[in-house]
Amino acid sequence: MSKYVAGGAREALEIDGGACRVLRTRAAAPVEPRGAPTEPPPAYTGDACDVYYGDEVAGAARREFAIVDEAGAPLETVGGGGGGGGVASRERAPAVLGRGRFGQVYRGAGERSEVAIKVVPVAAATATERDRLAREARTLGALAGCRGVPALLWSGTQEVFGQPAEVVVMELLGPTVDSRRVDGGAGAVRDERNVPRLSPDATLRVGRDLVRALRDCAARGVVHNDVKPTNILFGRGDAAGDAFLADFGQATAVGATAERDPAVRYGGGTPLFASLAAQEGRPTTPADDLESLWYTLAFLAHGALPWQWEAPPVAARIKRQMFADECSIASGAADCCIDEAECCVTAHCRDTVDHWLDGQLGAEDDVLQKLWEVIVDIKAGGGGDVDYDACLAALEGE
Repeated sequence: MSKYVAGGAREALEIDGGACRVLRTRAAAPVEPRGAPTEPPPAYTGDACDVYYGDEVAGAARREFAIVDEAGAPLETVGGGGGGGGVASRERAPAVLGRGRFGQVYRGAGERSEVAIKVVPVAAATATERDRLAREARTLGALAGCRGVPALLWSGTQEVFGQPAEVVVMELLGPTVDSRRVDGGAGAVRDERNVPRLSPDATLRVGRDLVRALRDCAARGVVHNDVKPTNILFGRGDAAGDAFLADFGQATAVGATAERDPAVRYGGGTPLFASLAAQEGRPTTPADDLESLWYTLAFLAHGALPWQWEAPPVAARIKRQMFADECSIASGAADCCIDEAECCVTAHCRDTVDHWLDGQLGAEDDVLQKLWEVIVDIKAGGGGDVDYDACLAALEGE
């Protein structure tokens, strides 16, 4: 029984002359995204292991990666055959790319390129957090080759700095869209109130890249469930201007129900950017990822959302009103009446809506309004049939 999957399929591992494959007695676990590829990624040669953590290419050397310090020198080896011998100290601390509640993301080095290494110590993490990392590894494996999705390079369980940990090694990407907005990188601007935001061109390019990425995810049967500015990263090198979707720890399969996948029962996403269905704990569809993307783009374009300081139930009420009025908040053509007392509780919410509706809207808002209209139509049809071409056309201003 796969220990990483609740209700997982019974499996046996056959090893023959260095090659391996999994023998299953029934279908894969319900949390595995439907439509996942059954063949190894195109870059692989030979027969790859068809396992939950597909970490090795049969017939090739075991893949190893190093967690590096701030100077780029290796501190700890992870991957096939690695782990357990590294020592971090005050003088030689690992280079940290990000921190979470239970784990950290370190900068690492592979044989040919830099990588990101996500580590969750087993002793410090709850079963839910470990499941999220395992879910991310499985989903990234299912999405191998999709545009706008970081490549999974290795994942498994091993000792890291002397502690048993779950490890996922991924392609290293650039800064998040939100850090670019705040820190003033390429495409970042400030409005007349000195609020950091992205330029119209940068905002709409992120939107187009993410629509294409979400289309590929949906084609593989995956709903991301946590689209937001901190989960969108720019690439590196030749792809520095391209946007990538990261953190698939809350991903579910298209058509998943609470009975089949506990992640549906608890909802997903950050309330500020979550779709209405996710906030209400209902099963989500690919259309919900587009809804979250729209909130993300509106935030990037304006540096704030009206419900930013509202309680989650109030934020949900505002989103519900937007669908009822069939108009977006980023629209000078129609007032959704969300600034009335029964919707907006905080002064921030009312002031933000008033600011937008008093002619303080940019050229990108007509485009965002058209995209919202497409999303409303998709949701009205049940969210199952998503017209991504219509979304792209709206973002092109067509």
